[in-house]
Amino acid sequence: STCPDALPCPDKGGTGKDCWPKDCQWGEWNEWQNDGVSGLCTRTRRFSASECGGQQCLGTTKDTMYCDPLVHPPSDCVFSEWSSFGSCDPVTLQRNRTRTVEKQPAYGGAACNGPLQLTEPCGDRDAPVACVLGDWMEWSGCTRPCGGGQQTQVRAIVQEADAGGKLCQGENGSPLVLQKTRPCNVD
Repeated sequence: STCPDALPCPDKGGTGKDCWPKDCQWGEWNEWQNDGVSGLCTRTRRFSASECGGQQCLGTTKDTMYCDPLVHPPSDCVFSEWSSFGSCDPVTLQRNRTRTVEKQPAYGGAACNGPLQLTEPCGDRDAPVACVLGDWMEWSGCTRPCGGGQQTQVRAIVQEADAGGKLCQGENGSPLVLQKTRPCNVD
């Protein structure tokens, strides 16, 4: 009689005389694995199937039991070392270096905190140039010889700020004024 789930026997030479029953063999259990959260630990094992009518394996390939969920201490995130800075980009005048996450946090460990890329300036940059304001010019003549008029005084921006230099602004940080007026010939 044959068992429907039994593997066939190899027939050497067509006689069937070289077929010997081989029982199922269980492998060793792996170490218990604890996820550190659920309170359940598991372990597994493998088996080699029976042949030629040998005994089938009885049992399970996975075993579970209760265990302390805090068996594993918290494991914090670990970054790799920083790479060397790359070459200087001639357009942006910047260069970068990177690092990776070598180990993700586990069992309630601290998350990764920090950048994966750093950028720094490089190459020949123009020196910052601050804004330069010219002196106030003399007051203009009065717009009317009598009965009240206006006089104007102006100044110019001699040098615009460049390459990150200080921007133009008025005295004591007030808004920039390039022209002012005052009344004149008021009778």
